[in-house]
Amino acid sequence: MDGLSDEERELQVANRYIEEAQQRIAILDERLQRERATGVSRPEAEKLLRIMRDVLETMIEHRRIVDEEVRSKHRWPLNDRH
Repeated sequence: MDGLSDEERELQVANRYIEEAQQRIAILDERLQRERATGVSRPEAEKLLRIMRDVLETMIEHRRIVDEEVRSKHRWPLNDRH
């Protein structure tokens, strides 16, 4: 076993998914910028980009919640000492 709690593993997965989403968003954003520069308008792709950014925000919030859970579990033994 890797010694990680379920929450720590979930945090690793969340980090990986966020990184992958950021890469996909950057690729699409770059492509759309190039197309806009040549006068091409892609409203559906723009809508997709907005949705992807919204989903990324949700993923980041999920990661924050999991991170808080991991941190609270690591502090728990310290709280028992007092």
